[in-house]
Amino acid sequence: MHEHLVRQVAAFVPPERPVIFLGDGEFNGTDLLALVQRLGWSFVCRISKNTLVCEQGKSFPLSELPIEPGDTVEMADVLFTGQGFGPVLVIALWNPRYDSPLYLVSNLELLEEACFFYRKRFSIETFFSDQKSRGFYVCHSHLSDPMRLQRLLLATCLAYLWMVCLGARVVRRGWLLGASWPPL
Repeated sequence: MHEHLVRQVAAFVPPERPVIFLGDGEFNGTDLLALVQRLGWSFVCRISKNTLVCEQGKSFPLSELPIEPGDTVEMADVLFTGQGFGPVLVIALWNPRYDSPLYLVSNLELLEEACFFYRKRFSIETFFSDQKSRGFYVCHSHLSDPMRLQRLLLATCLAYLWMVCLGARVVRRGWLLGASWPPL
C-alpha cells in the first residue's frame, strides 16, 4: 500500500526535484526503500533495534551495538535486513533524555545530513496526531473505500490549514487568552 502511495505522489513530483523521504518504523520496508531509491529520492527512516545489519560479512541485530546515553554510532556501507538491502548508512543515536536509542537507515552519505533531515519529521508530527487521534479522529472513520478516505483527508487537511491560519492571525493580532475579548 505504501509503495502504491509513493508511486502516486511521484507522478506529481518533477524528476529534477530533490526529495527526502522521511519515515517512521512502518515505512522502512526494503521494497519501499528500493522504490524510493529508484525514483532518485533520498530517504531517512527509523528502524527497530532488532533489525539485522551486515557489516564486513557479519550479521547482527542493532540491539547488540555497544551504545550508551549520549553516544552516536555510524555504520556506512552496510547491508540492511536479512534481505541484504544496501549499501546504506545505519545510525544509532541515544539522546540522554530518552530511555533508549534511535536507529535510522538512510541512503544519504553523511550522518549529520541524515540526522538533520530526520529531525524535520518531528515538526509534522502534530499534523499527523491531529489527523489521527487529537482532533479529527480520521482513524475512527472506518472508511475502507480509498476514494472516500481521500475525500475525508482532503477535507480534514483543508480544515487543518484553516485552523493554522486562524491561529497565526490570532497570534499576530495579539488576541491571545488574557487579552480583552472581543478586540476593539
